[in-house]
Amino acid sequence: MFLLAQALAAQDEVALGERIFAKSCAIGYCHGSGGAAGRAPRIQGRSFTSEYLLKVTREGIPGTAMPGWQGRLSEEEIRAVVAYMLSISASGRAAVVASGPSTAPAAVVQTPPDAKAGRELFFDAVRGTRCGTCHALEDRGVPVGPNLAASPPRSIGGIRNPPLAEVRTARVVDGDEFPALPVEEKDGWVKLYDLTVPPPVLRTLRASEVELPPGSRWRHADVIASYTDRELELILAYLQWLAR
Repeated sequence: MFLLAQALAAQDEVALGERIFAKSCAIGYCHGSGGAAGRAPRIQGRSFTSEYLLKVTREGIPGTAMPGWQGRLSEEEIRAVVAYMLSISASGRAAVVASGPSTAPAAVVQTPPDAKAGRELFFDAVRGTRCGTCHALEDRGVPVGPNLAASPPRSIGGIRNPPLAEVRTARVVDGDEFPALPVEEKDGWVKLYDLTVPPPVLRTLRASEVELPPGSRWRHADVIASYTDRELELILAYLQWLAR
């Protein structure tokens, strides 16, 4: 009975952590839903220790958009979030397998030719500015822009000209002006990506010294101008395959 009570308590803690993660971590420019990659790295399927996750969750990661949650969340809530992250990590999955091995053979995922070609174009190391410069998928690339596999474009037009409501024109008091992607505003400071040149640069400015009116002349089509329509069709096939 004691072991059963422990197991139920652990399940409750993970469920609480999942709710907190969905509300506080899988939002805006952070981790994707269910711990998938967003503008922050993915959690699911990676290997962590509980000590590492507790430290990062409490204290954040200096120089990045990862904030510290100590003081924002209670210690109980932080531990619940860590329990949830461990449950979807590689170590958590390994524990599940060890406790109850499956007799079913592991599925082998075959990448269709078009999707494979699209993946190579997405991360093309020879191309000056490639999709992976600003987007991360499958543990590759830089998670500045949204997770394109979570909500893939429907056409190559959607790749060239996606909705850009988040992109603003940053106006600094010294007269500097540049296209920006806001990340976080906290304690009188603003973190944002400067989109002037790829790869985008993460800048931290005093909130009192910068204005972020909506709208910008920045265009995604200009950044990916080196891709042909056919290449974008292959990239689209990759994104839609990955989403499935």
